[in-house]
Parts: sequence; structure tokens; C-alpha cells
Amino acid sequence: GGDVQEGNPLLNRTLITNYDLRWEWFVRPGEILAVSGFYKDFADPIERVLRNVGEGRFVGFQNVDAATVYGAEFEARKRLDAFTANPILGRISLGGNVSLVRSQVDIPEEEMTLILASDPGADNTRQLVGQSPYLLNVNAVYENIETGTAIGLYYTVFGDRLLAVTEGATPDVFEEARADLDLTISRKVSPDFRMKLSAKNLLGTDMRQIQSFKGTDYEYLSYSRSRTFSLGLTYEIN
Repeated sequence: GGDVQEGNPLLNRTLITNYDLRWEWFVRPGEILAVSGFYKDFADPIERVLRNVGEGRFVGFQNVDAATVYGAEFEARKRLDAFTANPILGRISLGGNVSLVRSQVDIPEEEMTLILASDPGADNTRQLVGQSPYLLNVNAVYENIETGTAIGLYYTVFGDRLLAVTEGATPDVFEEARADLDLTISRKVSPDFRMKLSAKNLLGTDMRQIQSFKGTDYEYLSYSRSRTFSLGLTYEIN
């Protein structure tokens, strides 16, 4: 019941020119403060394209002439032993990073003509497919080297991102912003074996894809991602 995938043998490979600037301060072992700036220039970027043919929905791929992506990232990681003598809290480190991104693709002229026919005020640019305007990661990690125990709690959130471009004047498909919370616990049970428990999507957030027209959101596709749990045993070769 999903979209039919189509290939395109006429695609050109995308060439990307990157400009990056990064400042880092390693305060002490296990701690960092960093600020980054970046600019990316795309030639022949590839987009996913959605076509509706009769009762079917087909997803293919196309090149557009150019795209730009630029933004900034801020990163920090701090160990709590600088603030407490508690042997448990002192083994915890807090970290995170946030990225603020702007992407822009010039809509091809023939496509823009169709869009303006139904929406005269439409913008002649759009986001790059798959690029969120922001991304936030926060984590808390406990590590005890003596017992071989590690516990990590990870929170991630991203902004609405363009999933597929639609032909003509039909609104594009976006993946709605979503937050995830994951937990991992691992411990050495012998010199050669490590056991690991993982819990994914503890918040139970679902996947939702939408199309927006004149301020109203219409659901394109949604499904439950559910919570998942796994238990594994690893043999480590020294």
C-alpha cells in the first residue's frame, strides 16, 4: 500500500563545496565547548519527487540546478565531578548540541509556472529535501570504569523537514517535527562478555507526514513507531 519507487537513469551526481569554521576548547579530559559555522554549495542536488497517476502514487528522483545550506552548531559537554564529591553523581557527564540551519533550493522555472497558476503569492524557493531547520541533541551519561557499567539517556528533536517535492501545484510533503528519548544500559558481566539493554522511543512519538495548503495541514501518511526494547550479549576479543 505504499508509494511505488521509480529510478532515474539520467540523474547526475551531486557535487558539494564545503566551507567550515570551528572553534573548540577542551576544558579538561571529557569536557568540550565548541562553536561551528558552515556553508555548503550544491551543484545538481537530488530531490525525491512525488507523482500522482490515477489511483497510484509514484516516488522518483530529479536533479535541480543548485542549492545552498548554511548554519551554525553549538556543542558542550561537562562532567559533574567538578561540582560534587558524590561518587555516583561525579561519574555523570551532561552534553548536548544544537544546530540551526537554513537551506534553499531555487524552484525550476517550468515548475514555478504551474505553482503560480494556483498560488500567485508562492515563494520561488524551498527547503532542501531532508534538511531540518534545527536539530537538538541532549544527553546524560553515567560511566563506572571499575564495574564496567555505562548508562546513557539521549533526547533528540528535529524540525519539520521536506520529505518529497510534488509535481505541479500540489503541496509538498513534509515530515512533521518529532522528539525521541532513548535509553541504553550496558555492563560487563565477565572479562569477555558485556550485556546491553536498549530502549528506543520512550516518548512513544509517531511518524506523521503532512501537506499544507493555505494554512491548513492535511495528513499524507502517519503510523505508530511504538516503543522498542532489546537485550544483547556481546563477546569482546582483546
